[in-house]
Amino acid sequence: MTRAGPASPAERYRQVGLDAVARLGRAPGRPRAMAAFDRLFVDHLQGAGASAPGGGPLVGTVCNFVPEELILALGAVPRRMDLAHVTLAEEGERALGAEACATVRALAGAREQGQEPPGGDVDLLVVPAACDGKKKLVQRLEGAVHLMELPQRKDGPRAARRWLEEVHDLAAALEGLTGRKLRRRPLRAAVELLNRRTEAWRRLMAVRLARPGCLAGADAFLVAQASFFAEPGAWIERADALAQELEDGSSKTSSRIPLVLTGSPLFFPDFELLELIEELGGAVLADEMCSATQRLYNPTVLDEGSVRGMMRAVADKALLPCTCPCFVGGQDRVTRVVELSRRAGARGVVNHTLRMCQIYELERASLASGLQEYGLPVLALTSGAGGEGVDPMRTRIEAFLEMLSC
Repeated sequence: MTRAGPASPAERYRQVGLDAVARLGRAPGRPRAMAAFDRLFVDHLQGAGASAPGGGPLVGTVCNFVPEELILALGAVPRRMDLAHVTLAEEGERALGAEACATVRALAGAREQGQEPPGGDVDLLVVPAACDGKKKLVQRLEGAVHLMELPQRKDGPRAARRWLEEVHDLAAALEGLTGRKLRRRPLRAAVELLNRRTEAWRRLMAVRLARPGCLAGADAFLVAQASFFAEPGAWIERADALAQELEDGSSKTSSRIPLVLTGSPLFFPDFELLELIEELGGAVLADEMCSATQRLYNPTVLDEGSVRGMMRAVADKALLPCTCPCFVGGQDRVTRVVELSRRAGARGVVNHTLRMCQIYELERASLASGLQEYGLPVLALTSGAGGEGVDPMRTRIEAFLEMLSC
């Protein structure tokens, strides 16, 4: 009898993901409409629909700076490739060393092995240079990779011009990949489709704030990250069904302590921090993370119908509302967290830093100082890949929630 060999890191990642979906699905009182998002993840993890529908090229993206509107308008399929699980990050350590953050190491590990994360091989990978780790990642990747350079500052006409050039360069690369020319009608249709996705997310946000505790924080992140790979129209349909169920549900008051979550992104299936906060009596009612709300919240505002005008609007949407600390100067992140906290009636803020994520680590003290000026207590936490370091946080989270309850 032949004994099966050890599972590959990619296979272990898939199994951990399937286990996470099953665990979240067993939560008592969970909205029935969440089952549709569970099925999206199960199909994705098992490789169903790994190739692009309709035969269009598959374009992998890393970070929200990549305008998905351009990819859709040119007949390609966008797929966000960010992940952070330990089984793949350990592989990436051989290529990049231990000093890179888990998200960068995980993607490097998957590519180094020739095993893409769920979703299959991409025809083009677009990587914005948002940090040193991503810059070095580009040097290690094989195959077609397009690097997008970011301005050091995001405000002012010089930054806008420089960023618009990058967006035009991306459009040219996508035209070369697809053999199509960027046209006005398909671009407008793509903008309108993703604006409807934004409307659906805002509707979910509104009901979460109006009915605290109606949707667990981990489930909200699951919904947001289903948009990484789900066809936008299908995602909108499921999100609207979920919002309708929540709007029609019980209006009983939650006893959980309302919180806002900010900091380094949390990627599926590493939702242990979200689950622990809920277990201990907190409720993440809003977030300021690029892996959830910051990805879906801002619409493209069109003031001109030409291709050039719409490209400028798409570029502005990707750059101007962004609160990433990769830029020099600005208080946008503090302002955004304060705004969310007031809307959510939050009693405190949890600031999460992914280990080795230097740009968020370096901003930790200034963020805490800025939020405390508005009377918002802050709990700073650090975790690694695969939820590493989350269990030792239990006592600190308990103490923070106890302080907020007084």
